[in-house]
Amino acid sequence: MRIGSLAGVEPEALRFAHTVLMAGTIASGAELRIEVVIASFFCESCQQGFDSEQGDCLCFRCGSFSRRLLQGRELELTSLELS
Repeated sequence: MRIGSLAGVEPEALRFAHTVLMAGTIASGAELRIEVVIASFFCESCQQGFDSEQGDCLCFRCGSFSRRLLQGRELELTSLELS
């Protein structure tokens, strides 16, 4: 899975829920892999992108407020393997 830092999903809580829900089922050995995607914005003033681990949308170069989120709200199932 890919989970953006601004998706509103806590990866550790999801891991815990996965373990609890899979216990005692045919999927009890299932592995959950999570990739956390750091929020990234585009500054119109600087014409450059910047990352923000806390989701702060102020450009660290010029202090402008960015309204253009490039990534960070993802909640994607990237692959599923069944055997």
